[in-house]
Amino acid sequence: MLMVMSNPTKQIDIKLIHVVRTHRRAGQFLDRYVFNTDNVFDFDYDHIIVVRPTGVAVELDCMGVLPDTGFTAVGSSDWEVGRFFIDDPGNTTGCADGAHVLNADDQVGLSVVGTADANSYGYLGGVGVRAINPVPVVE
Repeated sequence: MLMVMSNPTKQIDIKLIHVVRTHRRAGQFLDRYVFNTDNVFDFDYDHIIVVRPTGVAVELDCMGVLPDTGFTAVGSSDWEVGRFFIDDPGNTTGCADGAHVLNADDQVGLSVVGTADANSYGYLGGVGVRAINPVPVVE
């Protein structure tokens, strides 16, 4: 997935994050993630992007349950996407950079992103490693 993002100061940042194409039944998303936002280079805007089945409760350790108003429907599907700041210059969320835990009532997708004036990072929060196709046994 190619992400073209801008931070609140309107600086454009392009990053490439490899996203596993998945179907909900494939079990590649998780209901619990442990992830880290960078606290070494102190990026200006660290945030997470959560993809969830519509209405699924998602809780972040430093924010509590993420508000439904933070999510937007993805077309006419039964999925929603939301972007939530972990750390920003005004620290409006009350969260700090470092290790975090995200829990959900169902499997969700997570990307972790940070941007600054001249650098950025982005990665998948994790992925389930489950069989998605039967393996034929050749005798």
